[in-house]
Amino acid sequence: MGEPVRSLERYKAPAEVLKAMAHPLRLCILMALYEQEGTSVTALRDQMRAPQSTVSQQLGILRRAGLVSAERTGKLVSYRIADSNIRGIVAIMMRLMLEEE
Repeated sequence: MGEPVRSLERYKAPAEVLKAMAHPLRLCILMALYEQEGTSVTALRDQMRAPQSTVSQQLGILRRAGLVSAERTGKLVSYRIADSNIRGIVAIMMRLMLEEE
């Protein structure tokens, strides 16, 4: 007999992670956070050369998807990649992009 039918349910969470990453600015943000953890929205805005509201909106999507976390110190909010699994995915994406150059 062939392989057993796989439940699509187990693929929903990984698909949501990939969907959250599937935007050029969000991927750029993740790569910036990979290179420098604990980065503020202002620093990301300057790196991306995008309006702060746009960067904030994309960070919100990444936070809700569980890809980044935020830490508040006074008025400053620093962002970082949420865990080592996401860091690994971002590292793979960075390697793929380097291969294309």
